[in-house]
Amino acid sequence: MYDARFDNDEAARTESTIAARAAVLVTSGLNVHCTNLEGEVKDALELYTAESDADLIVLSAGGAHTSRGAMGKVASHLVRSGGVPVLLIGGTGAETSTPAEPLFVRILVPLDGSPMSERVLDLAASLAIPGESEILLARVVVQFVEMSEPGTGGGVYPNEDDLGRLRATAKSYLDDLASQLKEHGCKVRTVVLPGQSGERALLWVAGEQWMDAVVM
Repeated sequence: MYDARFDNDEAARTESTIAARAAVLVTSGLNVHCTNLEGEVKDALELYTAESDADLIVLSAGGAHTSRGAMGKVASHLVRSGGVPVLLIGGTGAETSTPAEPLFVRILVPLDGSPMSERVLDLAASLAIPGESEILLARVVVQFVEMSEPGTGGGVYPNEDDLGRLRATAKSYLDDLASQLKEHGCKVRTVVLPGQSGERALLWVAGEQWMDAVVM
């Protein structure tokens, strides 16, 4: 038989946990408001974001005690439909910085040449700390291998000559955007990445360059 006391006990435990976390934030001088939402997670968060006029959603993208698949679906929905920027924190939930350290020293901004991808440049600049942060603008030039029957035209595309021209065009594109950001006092570098997968190339440079954030 269903016993409503189980729901009441769970709600009490949840409120107690949230209150304890909020108290830590309050001691840092922040104004904190807590609320419990009901319903489908992604829909409830999307509605509350609109009703509360939130400017930013900060969300764990999965960790040791979180269903990565479940949180991934929520994050994906909010990125596409939330209407405000979403800050996704990956990994296992371990501390990555202390309050005394700048949060975003190295910021990676992947670009594909479209106006949509460039919309985040102002946001990336606003996250950068003058004199400390550096923005890395990256574009991937994909080269792929097409397998086919012998003698039917398979090979590597684009060829080396075309690939060189594409890389030069990508470098010029990134340098133009970097010049605009530098006018606002930002430290900026650019990199053109080769590879057969844009996702893998960006993950590689994010790890290789010790990026603190990816803004896209």
